[in-house]
Amino acid sequence: WSMRFNKNAPIDEDKTAPIPGGSCPQFVAPEYFGSLTVGWDGFAADLWASGLMLYSMVVSSEALFMAPVQEDKTFVELCVKGNVTDCVKKFVNSTKRDEIVLSDELVVLLETMLQADPKKRYSLDEVMDHPWVKSEAVMAPSVW
Repeated sequence: WSMRFNKNAPIDEDKTAPIPGGSCPQFVAPEYFGSLTVGWDGFAADLWASGLMLYSMVVSSEALFMAPVQEDKTFVELCVKGNVTDCVKKFVNSTKRDEIVLSDELVVLLETMLQADPKKRYSLDEVMDHPWVKSEAVMAPSVW
């Protein structure tokens, strides 16, 4: 899902945020809900959504917040404070699942992709150059 590729979203040269076109507010970047005086960066917003998808894949669950707003305590814990490890532990405890172990490199990657402040969020180049992404232990399946 990407707001940048929503064919119904208005394109505005002054970099204001487009109207979200999806149905899941989790994937709408937090800067959309806050002050837009920082300008809209569609690439940063896409990195936000990609970070949530990566989190969902490695934890086998959504990020467990309703929308990226300051009133949502889980969002603040995960994306403002950057407590990925604590949020995963709380998820495991609340669902009675087996322990989920994330490498330190993966935690750093998630914390930077899910950073609420788009100016502190990793760029695509930084993500692609990250040690966890470049690790030989992270491989695409050879057979689909």
